[in-house]
Amino acid sequence: MGAPDPETAVLEHLAGPVGTWEPGPASPGGIQSGLVRDGNPEQADMSSVRFVKHRRSERRHVYFVSFVGTHPRLGPLSFHYVYPVEPDPDGGWRVLGGAGGAGDGPKRSAPWVNLGGGGWPDRFFAGGHVDGAGHEVARVELRFANGVTLADDADAGVALFITDESVELPATAVLFDRDGAEVGRHTSP
Repeated sequence: MGAPDPETAVLEHLAGPVGTWEPGPASPGGIQSGLVRDGNPEQADMSSVRFVKHRRSERRHVYFVSFVGTHPRLGPLSFHYVYPVEPDPDGGWRVLGGAGGAGDGPKRSAPWVNLGGGGWPDRFFAGGHVDGAGHEVARVELRFANGVTLADDADAGVALFITDESVELPATAVLFDRDGAEVGRHTSP
């Protein structure tokens, strides 16, 4: 049986055991990718957990969460994760996946939203920090190849997305200022 509510599901997930991290390739910007199997990538300090932003679809929730955690190889770091939460088949709620990392993302020369997510094509979620690169970003749209468009404000410097619709990549992030003028865009591969 799952947790009694979506936030508790995230807290129970973070309090779980540390899993095994399998490193993947580094991005052109030097960000190390990887997968975690059978647990969390770090030991979270539960007193530091902060729910930064929350969005929901008809059936699911997604949270952008920050916390201090201890990575088995790198020591204590500040982490930022996006956690999708959905109904558990046995009742209650469960975290199903997640995306995130530690430290500050790369600094960009143009407005950018540094998204992590997953679940496509039918359970898409994503979220991440918005880097205005000298511009004030008020809103971010995520436009998919099949015509689905998701939008969120840039409050707390974060954009967060979830949908129950099927989406097709590539996706284009479009960033807008308070007046609705486009200040940046980038497309996923």
